[in-house]
Amino acid sequence: MTETTAPVQKRQPSRATLRLVKTLHIFTVSIWLGAVVVAFALLASSLSDPERFVATTRWIPWIFSRILLPTALITILVGLYYGFLTNYGFIRNRWITVKWVLLLILIPCTATTIGSLATILVPFLESGTLPTLWGDATVPLILLAFQTIVLLIITILSVYKPALRKKTARN
Repeated sequence: MTETTAPVQKRQPSRATLRLVKTLHIFTVSIWLGAVVVAFALLASSLSDPERFVATTRWIPWIFSRILLPTALITILVGLYYGFLTNYGFIRNRWITVKWVLLLILIPCTATTIGSLATILVPFLESGTLPTLWGDATVPLILLAFQTIVLLIITILSVYKPALRKKTARN
């Protein structure tokens, strides 16, 4: 005699759990975005003062290692968890796919930013010459500005969910 079993249904999380996960996701992405903006502002404002530049070159790596990278990792992990908890999935909606593609672009961009900051620090330490806005500091500033723009796009996509709005408008 064969016994048939009913398919196991995935247990849906409570509204409180989903709200907590969503809040944590928004909170961590806000810190991530804020850390990038602060790093950009510190670097841009330090290019005219050698003492401020030295302090900035110490603070930006600290911001990246102690704030930006941990919150970015938490944001990604919470996003993965949220994707598994909800019906949004990972490629079911275009806006989520775009977010993941942009995220994959951000990862090497962040690593390149750290490397480019090191390349402007070494000549300064050797010669004492400050990097210029349109010289050595251009690459890290552009990378930090790019990260800010991409994180804003990701946040806007998360808030407005454009693909969902189109689906509901058609129904």
